[in-house]
Amino acid sequence: MTTLLVLINPLPSKADIAAIPVRFYLGGLFVTFYVLSVTWIAPKVGLENAIFVVLLGQLVAASLIDHLALLDVPRAPITAVPCDFPVGQ
Repeated sequence: MTTLLVLINPLPSKADIAAIPVRFYLGGLFVTFYVLSVTWIAPKVGLENAIFVVLLGQLVAASLIDHLALLDVPRAPITAVPCDFPVGQ
């Protein structure tokens, strides 16, 4: 299916490629770094630990993006919220 779509549609021109924002290319570099990092570290620390670290990193990054209002998102500050249930009992 992908091959068919590539053959049917013409290749983009140099002007089309130049019009693509740089952040899209940086996204590709980040994905490449992520795949290579997980491929390298997973056999050393275990797949479960590698997945845990990736998920923890995503949670921390999302919290910082919300707290600092990065990427034009509305600010959602990190606050200490008391629990509604007893902790440690």
